[in-house]
Amino acid sequence: MNIHLHNNFTDNLVSYIIQDQQSYALAKSKSFQKLFHTLNKDINLISETTISKRIKQKFLNDKEHIFTFINSQEPRFSFSTDIWSGPGGMLYITLTAHYISSDWKPFTATIGFSKFTKVHTGKSIYTKIVDMLNDLFIEQSQKPRGSKSDAIQIDTSETKSDLSNL
Repeated sequence: MNIHLHNNFTDNLVSYIIQDQQSYALAKSKSFQKLFHTLNKDINLISETTISKRIKQKFLNDKEHIFTFINSQEPRFSFSTDIWSGPGGMLYITLTAHYISSDWKPFTATIGFSKFTKVHTGKSIYTKIVDMLNDLFIEQSQKPRGSKSDAIQIDTSETKSDLSNL
């Protein structure tokens, strides 16, 4: 398989895993491998580790674009999180921003992705969300522009706080 075709396949596989929220372990699946080898015998599927690295790199590459986009809008964002177990029982957490534009188009973007090493308490989730927001905005040397205020309300079973100091 030529390098361009392999890179294109790898990029599309990573996009598929991200967009359809598939497991990194998909690449190890014998039936998945058989499907792609039926299409092209020269396809060499990448490992879970490589997929994980590519996803993290894609996020880092997209981070500046995400920050610029968020600051170019005047919406009120809502956030959702997802915590799951990866290979070897490693926990991961994502932070996703959601809003509806003035022309009623929904927008969703993953704005934070991190290993999650604590128990699933409201306080530990709250702390990780704050860390991910700080990572996105403080690295850019400014706070997100707010339409009416720069406050973010987080309500969990243990923690209800106004994060106006972000």
